[in-house]
Parts: sequence; C-alpha cells; structure tokens
Amino acid sequence: MNVSRGGLSPLAVGLLALVVAAGCGQGRSGSGGPAPGTPAAAAHPVLVIASFFPLTLEGRHFRPGAKVVLRAQPNEAGLKPVYARADVRRDGTFAVRLRGYGLDPCTGVTVTATFQPHKSISVSSRPRGCPPVPVPSPSS
Repeated sequence: MNVSRGGLSPLAVGLLALVVAAGCGQGRSGSGGPAPGTPAAAAHPVLVIASFFPLTLEGRHFRPGAKVVLRAQPNEAGLKPVYARADVRRDGTFAVRLRGYGLDPCTGVTVTATFQPHKSISVSSRPRGCPPVPVPSPSS
C-alpha cells in the first residue's frame, strides 16, 4: 500500500476550487445591480395601472432609491399631460396617484416612467366605450 504524507489529494484540491468558484459573486450580480434574491434583481422594471379612481400607478423591480419621473398623457387631442415624481422604496416598488382632466378609463391614457439617464418604460390604456354624459334639460 502506497501512502503519501504532507499534501492535499488532487480530489480535495479540485473540490476546494469548485466551492470557492461557486461562492464568488454571491454578494452581488456581475452587472453591479442588486444582489440576487432581492426583488429588484428578479426582473426588469414594470409599470402598471392599478386603478383609475384616481389614476394609480405602481412600479415594481426598480432600483431602490431611484428617482422616477412620470408623465401621464390623456389619449384625447388637446389635453395636457400630468407630471409626478416618485422615490423608489427599498423593496424596488413605488405607487403614485394622479389627478387631472382626461385621466380616466373613458379617455384612455399613456404613462411614461423615466428613470436613470435615458431609460424609460410606458403603459397605456385604451379608451373604453363610456356612455355620453347626459346634458341637463332646460327647466320651464
């Protein structure tokens, strides 16, 4: 039987190298983004319309601490956009309520969220077929 002393076996060295290599990069992602396992690392930023009464927007998977500028443009000619700002929370989310003429499901709206230099995402709603508002009849 041949016994060697004083060194690690090649198998032990290989396993140690594998464990060290697997452990590297566990603290952060390679792109400098959020650490794996945090909500913001799971997907790209998402913007959704949560409600129309009032118009409520929710953002998910944003970089925590980021500043977001929102522009809500009603889908009717001549209506002016409404602007808002939001600070992204630690969990990568934000919620904003907007009020303004034309920000309703009958008109439809396109909302653009701008974050970081030159990055933006949009969400749109189509105008619904709402009944016309009745005109009051003149009283005699």
